[in-house]
Amino acid sequence: MPTVVVLEKDKAGISGGGPKCAGPEQIMNNGKCFVFALLLISVLCGVKLFAQSTAAVHSAPGADPGSLNEAGAPPPEPDRAPARPVLIIPGAKVVKGTRSWDIDADSGKSQGAADFWFQHVNERERYVVPKNGAKLAVLRAKDFEKVTLDDLKKAALSDAKLSASDENPAILPGCIVAVRTSAGNYAKLQVTGFVPQSVGERNFPKRHIKFRFVIYRK
Repeated sequence: MPTVVVLEKDKAGISGGGPKCAGPEQIMNNGKCFVFALLLISVLCGVKLFAQSTAAVHSAPGADPGSLNEAGAPPPEPDRAPARPVLIIPGAKVVKGTRSWDIDADSGKSQGAADFWFQHVNERERYVVPKNGAKLAVLRAKDFEKVTLDDLKKAALSDAKLSASDENPAILPGCIVAVRTSAGNYAKLQVTGFVPQSVGERNFPKRHIKFRFVIYRK
């Protein structure tokens, strides 16, 4: 007589030979593992991106990591006040013998202080004498029109007086004089001539001095 094998079923009605379904506790544990894996992957990706961006900053030519803001861009430059324009004032002037000239007065901004005195010692001896901190220099081999503000600033300015005497004069018709005025402005002067004058019985062939000028006012 053949043997008959009877298979018993488990509580869920599935034969004992087949796989069993996971219970609620196991499903919850599996879900936690999945969430943890996602978080770990996110953290690793973030670390990799940060490392790549840091390497790019250090490898960029001229980049200074200390000068970059949190977004990785250089901070904006502070607003700078625009440079003040320099006013250029041309003109002409006759400085009378024994008188002084406040060059800044001819620029419309006088400080009430003369810049030089046209001194007369006698009929043959005379000087252009700086006053009140002004300084002068004779520019040699220069064309008046081509003399710039930079040329004036680079000139060997001095508070020494300049001779306009008959013997060994530094001041002659056509010569160019660089000036830094008592107010700190710059000017270029060109001697255009002298004006004679008689005073009583004395004759002064170079009593007055004539200039054309350009003042560079701040």
